[in-house]
Amino acid sequence: MLPIQQQVYSYLPIKPTLAAKPSNDSRFGEDLGMDQIDFFELVIRLENLYHVRIPDTELEQVKTVQQLISCLNDQLVGQKWGCSVLMA
Repeated sequence: MLPIQQQVYSYLPIKPTLAAKPSNDSRFGEDLGMDQIDFFELVIRLENLYHVRIPDTELEQVKTVQQLISCLNDQLVGQKWGCSVLMA
């Protein structure tokens, strides 16, 4: 499996209308042109891949690629950023 950052980048939409390549500071809506549906589809794919659940209240705070990467990374190493691991 790819590291979290590479996995997130692999799921980001590549749109020819983007002025610059996505970066960790890219905002999902403003810079990447993602609407809420695009964003939630990305999150669901990552939640399923990593077996985590990010509460909606936390997703409301995630605005950049780095914030999402940090949330996933912190959850996977057992730290708290507000996300919760799905127990199987």
